[in-house]
Order: sequence, then structure tokens, then C-alpha cells
Amino acid sequence: MNIKIFLIASFVMLGLGVFFWLREHRRFPLPTWRKVLVWLGILGLTVSVLTFFIFLSEIQRADSRNEALQVSTLLPLVRIGFWSGFGAFLIGWFASDKSRVFLLISSLLIWILWTAAGMGV
Repeated sequence: MNIKIFLIASFVMLGLGVFFWLREHRRFPLPTWRKVLVWLGILGLTVSVLTFFIFLSEIQRADSRNEALQVSTLLPLVRIGFWSGFGAFLIGWFASDKSRVFLLISSLLIWILWTAAGMGV
């Protein structure tokens, strides 16, 4: 239950971060390299959040069928999600003020989830 709350909170913070980025990045003159980096961070964070959805669905599918979880199936998902979330956290510092706050909170939440999932796998 707590995992889903963290995941939903991360998804909402991602949505708010994108909303404020779209709203703010045209008003403030930022260098093009910074804009590109923030878009890459948003893409990485989106990949991380969606990969965690897939991770949870794989676990629930295996649980409902009483199958054993195969680490070889889940470990690549954990690696992709962990590193894309970590990269999004580092790149999120280049965003503008409000969007930076929401993107960093979202990436921190999803990174915590991936760290916990990595310890369990």
C-alpha cells in the first residue's frame, strides 16, 4: 500500500514538474543546452516511473498465478529504473525554480522506490 502511495505521489510530482516547466521555460531566458538537459531529465524520469509500473505489474502477475519470481526478468527493470531515476535527479537541478522542486521530489521518491526494489531483488 505504501509503495503505491509513493508511486502515485511521484507521478503527480512529475506531472506538476512538467506543467511548471512548460509554463516557465518560455518566460525565463535559459540557454538551449539547459532546456535540452531538462527535457532529457523529464524523459528519464518518465521512463523510471513507467518502468516501476511495469515492475509492479510483473510482481502482481506472478503473485496472482502463484509463480516464482525470476530475478533475470526483474533485474533489468530495476537497473533501468534506478539509473534513469538517478540521472533525472542530477539533471533536474538545471530546471527553473518551481519545476525544479517538483522534478527533484519526484525523482527522489522514485529513486527511493527503486532502491527498495533493488534490495528486494
